[in-house]
Amino acid sequence: MKKIILTIAIVYSALGSFAQTLIDPSEIAKIEEFILDRSLDMNKVKVPILVKDATDLIKKYKNFTRLGTNVSYTSFIFIGNQVNDKACVGGESKSFCGGRVKPFIYYTIKKEKGSVILEVIDGNSFL
Repeated sequence: MKKIILTIAIVYSALGSFAQTLIDPSEIAKIEEFILDRSLDMNKVKVPILVKDATDLIKKYKNFTRLGTNVSYTSFIFIGNQVNDKACVGGESKSFCGGRVKPFIYYTIKKEKGSVILEVIDGNSFL
């Protein structure tokens, strides 16, 4: 019985990881447009860069804070597979102000359990 439960847990975890990487290329343009619509003007000259997973995004966030670069983290949670205002049901944000202003946008996408989670870090000009 323990082996069956362990096997199910492993398969479910693997399917979740696999599902996170399934992003339709036609969705990318819509997602990047969504990000740019909510970005500060200084970042709108940059093309959003997709990173492979949240771990890489966290490393980038920590690197920017270590260098004293202003950076904001924002997450959006969407119900279903659509990334738009109607499907957005929540999220969170936080900012770090280190004094250095630099425009950039990095993001990652996770699909899990009937929802899409979009995580974004970008430059800010907050004081």
